[in-house]
Amino acid sequence: MQMDLSVAEKPLCRVAGTVAGYSEKQGADLQLSDAAGALLNVTPEFDLVTSRFQFTGLPPGSYTIRANGVDNSGASRTAVRQVNVSSDLTNLNLHLTGTSTIPVVVRKEFSHGEPEENSPQILAPANVQLVARDGWKETQPGSDLIAIQGDASPGQTAIVNVEPGTYTAQVQPTWGYVYSATYGSIDLLREDLTIDADAPAQTIEVVLRDDGANLAGTLTSRGQRTSGAVLLVPARAPTLLRLEAADSNGNFQFSNLAPGNYTVVGLDHVDDVEYRDADFLKKYLPLGQEITLSADQSAVVQLERVEVRE
Repeated sequence: MQMDLSVAEKPLCRVAGTVAGYSEKQGADLQLSDAAGALLNVTPEFDLVTSRFQFTGLPPGSYTIRANGVDNSGASRTAVRQVNVSSDLTNLNLHLTGTSTIPVVVRKEFSHGEPEENSPQILAPANVQLVARDGWKETQPGSDLIAIQGDASPGQTAIVNVEPGTYTAQVQPTWGYVYSATYGSIDLLREDLTIDADAPAQTIEVVLRDDGANLAGTLTSRGQRTSGAVLLVPARAPTLLRLEAADSNGNFQFSNLAPGNYTVVGLDHVDDVEYRDADFLKKYLPLGQEITLSADQSAVVQLERVEVRE
């Protein structure tokens, strides 16, 4: 086999600037990721005396710069900056700031009668996770994924130590289904949220309801029942996609589903694939079935298994 490659000649760029807001004794740590969020093995020059940093030899493109440090009291501080590089950038200013605390309120709405007397209606029967979109999870486990679980009154439950950056909110209810999830005016079921430590934190408000639908079905391959994985993606809130296994007889079931439109697709496996990834969904969802569920409905569907080719 012969492969001929043509390499285009492009100028490499320099990205430089200053960092402020850190303890001079500790310095600051700078890292760079590409547009896909992958951490790059690039070591910047950094001068403790002038606080200037410099990345060299960068191809034109989009990057995220992250600076970490501590202040004089030892508290962690962070700065995140996205840059589009088409030529040298030499006057960037990164100011390290502290983390944010985000209050969380989860409220139940009862459609099948009132709760028992003295049963609190404001609870937190859900897991709320913020997943960073800038690709730093592998290098800083726990700093970009914070979970809240348990019962609490409003104002007593919060996600703490949230660093500046852009996040996708994932809400997993332990009661009913997620009717809505908002952060101020942001619909967390459709949009990401950006946390700025210099701006006042707003409250994440989640509403759960108990009139969900159920969906059962069978998975087949060439006319025979078979095992596999069944992916269910709601049109109104792709972040709330659900995955259930089909047993050896092809049986699967989803419960507590929000009323609305869904796409359901049966797959032979999802091992070692990012099934939440937008490109994966764009490729395989058109091979599934669309279904509309109403409140308290129980529906049945039969799926032909699709082979995942990755």
